[in-house]
Amino acid sequence: MMPGMFSPSLVWQAWNPYPNLNMNANNLWLFIDNDAPGAEQSLSPDNPITAGMRQVLALFAGAVNAKKDSKLKHTPLLRTSSASGLLDPEAAQRIVNRQSTPLREEGPPTGSSVIAMAIEGQAPAALPVEGQPAAAASGEIKVVYVSDIDLMLPVFLQLRAEPDQAPDLRFQFQNVTFLLNSVDYLTGELDYVEIRKHEPGFSSLQLIAGVKEEAASEVRDKGKEFQDQFDALIRESQEKIDTELKSLRDEMTEMQQKSADGTVSRAVAQEKVQQFRIKQEALQRSLDVRRVAAERQRDQSVRDIQRQADLTVTQMQNRVKAAAAIFPCIPPLVIGIIVFASRRLRERENISKARLK
Repeated sequence: MMPGMFSPSLVWQAWNPYPNLNMNANNLWLFIDNDAPGAEQSLSPDNPITAGMRQVLALFAGAVNAKKDSKLKHTPLLRTSSASGLLDPEAAQRIVNRQSTPLREEGPPTGSSVIAMAIEGQAPAALPVEGQPAAAASGEIKVVYVSDIDLMLPVFLQLRAEPDQAPDLRFQFQNVTFLLNSVDYLTGELDYVEIRKHEPGFSSLQLIAGVKEEAASEVRDKGKEFQDQFDALIRESQEKIDTELKSLRDEMTEMQQKSADGTVSRAVAQEKVQQFRIKQEALQRSLDVRRVAAERQRDQSVRDIQRQADLTVTQMQNRVKAAAAIFPCIPPLVIGIIVFASRRLRERENISKARLK
């Protein structure tokens, strides 16, 4: 952030309904979705802007909180799920620049955050200015406060105009609808708000969504555990190196002082400095090798737990597909057996037992 500018905390959320975006997206991409596990009225049904909407995508958004003593009416429009939290700007910048990982910076979820809010009511009177008459209340106020200007990115207009650009992903976010509804709401023209909500949707099974969330939660917890183990190993290794170098550093400092006093020759002092540098470089190389090995082990462990989570989700999806293929066949089969049995019984009613074989 630029010096002197306001640096808000950023909201993160552990929810991505588009697995194909995993390589590009991170938890700072906020998919505001009522179907997200742990979400409760993520898109408010109490305001015409968001009532009936399904999903909005916010990128690197902050949080909005109403003042406790405010007399205005505050209606949260967009809020994250309970599996979300806050990041300070420096941590978010490290993640974006790939200098750190979300697992290291995010920490445990702290609860839902509001990122857009409708504010209505009587505007408070302006503060008195010396030498000027006191100002009266400025009338009614009607505002839609959104903490993410990226909602207006041109790419959302392009996807709305040409949804076939990404047929495999089938994006559901309605950013353009949200913005148009906000403008109409502020101007008092609500004729088109209901019309915009009639868009094709793709429903997902809550059972599979729940399994995905459990798998993602396990990956997140295990990943944090692996990251903590990695950090502890590197910290212990660095402390061990510092301890080993401390005695050599003290000897080198002593030799330099004696060289300055003339009690020890300059060649002896330089030799001690050279020994210290060689030892330092050797220990640093050892630490670098250990860090690379630990990173490889950490990444492999995360991949293994991610692979296991994906397998769990796939198995659940396969069971649901099998059930969807088998169960619809059972009622017609049962009815067919009943009809066949009843017809056979009726055919045998008027036949004497002597003629039956």
